[in-house]
Amino acid sequence: MIVNGDVVIVLVISPERQLCHALRPVILTNKTGYLASVVSADTGCGTGDSPWLITLLPGQRINITLYDFTIQPDTPAPAAAHNSTSGSGGSDVIAAGAESSRLCRVYATVRETNGARAVTICGGQLRQRPAYVTLGHVAEIRLSTATTGQSSSSSSSSQWSLTWPVDNKHYS
Repeated sequence: MIVNGDVVIVLVISPERQLCHALRPVILTNKTGYLASVVSADTGCGTGDSPWLITLLPGQRINITLYDFTIQPDTPAPAAAHNSTSGSGGSDVIAAGAESSRLCRVYATVRETNGARAVTICGGQLRQRPAYVTLGHVAEIRLSTATTGQSSSSSSSSQWSLTWPVDNKHYS
């Protein structure tokens, strides 16, 4: 991965395939980690049937950052692009009555277990950007594989990653 012009090597979470086909959440207790769209497309982990369930210690928050490899470094998307929206499913979402420049390329949906509404993480905006900070210490993340190309040689494939360093501030 290239961050601020530097090459950074990261370890992406890649569980055993059979764990991903168990049709239940895949529980992660790591304080930090990287979830890659290509791993979800390949294994099924992190998708609707087996979402990622990040569980930290009470009082900690999950600080999710999006790395979008479809965007060239230091190249912002057109100003008409918008930030995360609420909603679910699909690969593209347009708000009712909105013009096509308000298109959201859905990369992931985050749902907190405290009953908060789902938050959609949209891509195609910046190479690296803060995506969401949870209110609690548990979050379910469902990656959309509909935006991931089937072939790594395809010029239209979307490759991206989410990371979550722990926000070590304790909240009451």
